[in-house]
Amino acid sequence: MARQTIERRVEMLEEGMSRLAARVGELDDGYGEAIYRTDRNVVGLEITLSRVAAALNVAPASEEEIDASYDERS
Repeated sequence: MARQTIERRVEMLEEGMSRLAARVGELDDGYGEAIYRTDRNVVGLEITLSRVAAALNVAPASEEEIDASYDERS
């Protein structure tokens, strides 16, 4: 009887782990898609901003200006 109980509990744990692994896979897939979409949006914005800056004859921000802005936020 005790062996059957243990076997059943092990089986329940394995089923739970399988469901959990499937859910983690779903989350990983969604995360990758979100990163891809965000990266695409950033690239599109960079292209658009570059065009606007060129049309207005505005120099892009330097690496130093960007670093200083990050430092101020910290």
